Amino acid sequence: MKHAHHNETTGEILGYYDNTIHAAIPQPSVELTDAEWQDCIDNNGLRRIDVASKKVVVYTPPLASVADTAATKNAEINAWRQTANLGSFAHGGKTVSCDALSRSDIDGVNGYVALYGAMPPDFPGAWKAVDNTYLLIADVAAWKAFYAAMVAQGAANFAHSQTLKAQLQAIIDANALPSNDPGYMTDDDARAAIEAIIP
Repeated sequence: MKHAHHNETTGEILGYYDNTIHAAIPQPSVELTDAEWQDCIDNNGLRRIDVASKKVVVYTPPLASVADTAATKNAEINAWRQTANLGSFAHGGKTVSCDALSRSDIDGVNGYVALYGAMPPDFPGAWKAVDNTYLLIADVAAWKAFYAAMVAQGAANFAHSQTLKAQLQAIIDANALPSNDPGYMTDDDARAAIEAIIP
């Protein structure tokens, strides 16, 4: 026989046990039919034990607060920007990788250029693009244009993230208005609007 071990106050299911496998069944627990067990497995987190009747019941988790939804979206926007900054940038008709290793190499060369006003002595005169072709960088002026393109992409990523965060803040502000204000946004509408913000 299968059993559901549950929280004695909330009815949250904490684990499933079978007395043909487990020597001891944690308490409190209730016996489950095979159909009830399968239903609980198929609807993980959406079933609980009614502590009074000891029966499996449908559980609807509470909706996240607007503040929690906004915090999650803010983190999503930050993660998008970090990924975008470590993605790529365009220059001279080429797409150049800007992953952590590439960025380290780019910053290393740029540090040398900043210190000495010249390209490093072993610099090959070109940078490999994402498609494995080469972008010619013959001198310091060409390097500066290359580096400026990366900086411009980072600035564009930042500007986009700030636009998204401004949209997010406008929703938060509308939700905080008095409910009789024409600009007021209900919790449900605010959550939906926040979820609709796609980086």
